[in-house]
Amino acid sequence: MYTNFNSVEIEEISQEYSIGEIIKYYPMSGGFTNSSYFIQTMKQKYILTISEGKTEQQVVMIANLLNHLQQHHFQTNEVIQSRNEEFVFLFNNKPIYLKKFLEGTIAEKPNVKFIEQLGTQIAKLNNIPVPDTISSVHPYGLSYFDEVISTDLDHPYIEWLRTKSNYLQESIPDHLPKGLVHGDIFPDNLIQTEGNLKAIIDFEEFSNSPKIFDLGMATIGMFSDFDAIDMNIPRALIKGYQKVRLLDSLERQNLKLFIIYAAVATSFWRFRQFHILFPNLDKSRRYEQMVNFADSFFVMDNYKFMSEIFD
Repeated sequence: MYTNFNSVEIEEISQEYSIGEIIKYYPMSGGFTNSSYFIQTMKQKYILTISEGKTEQQVVMIANLLNHLQQHHFQTNEVIQSRNEEFVFLFNNKPIYLKKFLEGTIAEKPNVKFIEQLGTQIAKLNNIPVPDTISSVHPYGLSYFDEVISTDLDHPYIEWLRTKSNYLQESIPDHLPKGLVHGDIFPDNLIQTEGNLKAIIDFEEFSNSPKIFDLGMATIGMFSDFDAIDMNIPRALIKGYQKVRLLDSLERQNLKLFIIYAAVATSFWRFRQFHILFPNLDKSRRYEQMVNFADSFFVMDNYKFMSEIFD
């Protein structure tokens, strides 16, 4: 939690919306780049999000995307318009927006059935038309790796990232099918009820990117809960995904590469976050989990990988 609002400020914000009288509110834990408040009124439950690291324009794009997803009946938070028919406004110079609260719990150590459901939802997301305003650059993808590589830090991770960055740039083909991707599919961005996937939330890192990026990210995201590699996870993701959309041969051949890419990108985000932007000794080694995942898949034979996943 970065921003603390008192009751007067919460009431002032609520007046921007037609949500009725507030019964209770409280700050929510979690989140590295946002502050959030749970708000309950006589009408509904909501989440108020205060962006700590994005511009107003970037937050407007997130809110517009949520509205776009709602129009295509995708399961995620519904964003609420203000009385002025806007999704985002500035309060104390910070962009804020309001979403309907989704009942359920964060997914923890999801089972194969849940992961298969996740694969199906990822495919549905990938098939939604991409708005023209969405960038083709992932917010912590290859284009940003130099932010760490070019630093003066004397750390072995820097050379590891440089090597992996060169490998990815040389290996990723140009003509993979692109589409709308979430970009950060980890268990804490998944809502479940009674063991079933209810919604994918927190579209903070979306982009118009190769569709298999989400499969790579979801694979290492599910691994992260178990801190181990289990090939049943990507197998279940693919099984669910291909109920909606079949992967073409180029995507199949490069799925392992994108699992590596997702692990490297996440290691980069964690290292930059906890060594450079917001140094945190307690979290300073979190990047190592992703380094281990990336290295494990890097040495894995691709033919063997494809046989395990697709046969």
